Amino acid sequence: EIDQAEACCSLPLSLVPLMAYLLMAIFRLNHDIVYGFENSLEHDVRENANFAWSYNMGHKGIDDVNSVADLWSWLRLGYVPLTLGPARSWMYSEELAADAPGGPLDNQTWFPYLESTRVPVTGDYLQFNRIIGGLQLFQATTSPTDCRVMGTYTDAVEEQWWQKGCTQMADPVLVPPEDYHAEENLPMERMEWLLVSGYPNQVTDKLLDMETGCQSRTEEECMCKTCPTGSSGSRTPWVDEHTERVKVRMLVFNPSYGMYGM
Repeated sequence: EIDQAEACCSLPLSLVPLMAYLLMAIFRLNHDIVYGFENSLEHDVRENANFAWSYNMGHKGIDDVNSVADLWSWLRLGYVPLTLGPARSWMYSEELAADAPGGPLDNQTWFPYLESTRVPVTGDYLQFNRIIGGLQLFQATTSPTDCRVMGTYTDAVEEQWWQKGCTQMADPVLVPPEDYHAEENLPMERMEWLLVSGYPNQVTDKLLDMETGCQSRTEEECMCKTCPTGSSGSRTPWVDEHTERVKVRMLVFNPSYGMYGM
């Protein structure tokens, strides 16, 4: 009984470190603000980076990217315009330019106390954030492997019927990836940048070069510097059958809270 009484009396002292940690977490770490900041970035990309457009309705989003063609459609028509521009959609309703031609859509101020400040500022994202640098794209690739078939399989069969080699994923994904998979460190292969300062012309041209393998450009004009080189010496598309995973990320700074998000 004496031991139990002493253990009971020591319980309040054991709770002191726990309460100190809880108070620090609540008032110092600001988890609610951090969650709101990071969740706003994820929610915007998931809900508003759309493709398969019909008038003002994008019928598909990131969860509908099921092929290489879908990936490029999502990047070119959804994710890149959402994050890097266009400037004319900033804080204005749909089709305002058509209904109010010649209206104050450009070089407008939204800060009465700073009339010299004109918006949108290059790199603005969700009004209160600034994209640092631009968008980074890279991927993890696999190496060619021997094809596995039943029966006799010769080089002649591969050349005449299958007509290409085989690849096998190093880390097979049996189910759709979860959100936390995006935080895993992938090998940074074929890394390309879509800079904020290059939007829209340079970014659009670079995406076209990455998708087509610079088919309409010479080697000197090609903007995709990590596109693989084929046996003929010409560039091939950035995403090919050796691509295992593609990762797209951006670094965002919120000056109101002094927070970074990715």
